[in-house]
Amino acid sequence: MHRRENKNYFQALIQLILILKSKYTHLHFVWITHPNYTVSDKELQRLLPGIRVSSALQYMEFIELYKHAKFIITDSGGITEEASHLGIPIVVYRNVTDRPEPLQMNHPMLVSLDQEEIISFFNNNEHTSIEEKIYYGDGNASTRIFEWIKEKLMVYDC
Repeated sequence: MHRRENKNYFQALIQLILILKSKYTHLHFVWITHPNYTVSDKELQRLLPGIRVSSALQYMEFIELYKHAKFIITDSGGITEEASHLGIPIVVYRNVTDRPEPLQMNHPMLVSLDQEEIISFFNNNEHTSIEEKIYYGDGNASTRIFEWIKEKLMVYDC
């Protein structure tokens, strides 16, 4: 969680995570903190016994977690994009999302703050396995960006 709009839902998310952890004992839960929140890792660890709490990670360390993720709960649009591309079921912990493309293409994604809806989503998607998909663009943005930069940086002889 990093959106200021969700600070009012912080305790509800803590309770939800504890419920999910007790129900899905075979899953390992990881909470990655974000600099926008002032709750310390130590305080979070106290609130979330048995759950790994980690300070913000370097990008490649964070990406490594995707390899093992069965679900992701986030309020981040960027994480929504990455996780949906990798085929991971997502709970967008918000009332709305600015990344609706996975929903429109029937990716297992729930946009909700409602505890019962989220628990039901976990129940319905525990064994979901999806191939990687591209929901944003055609997958060739980096090639086009590289070509544009190469063209703009081209040095001409006078």
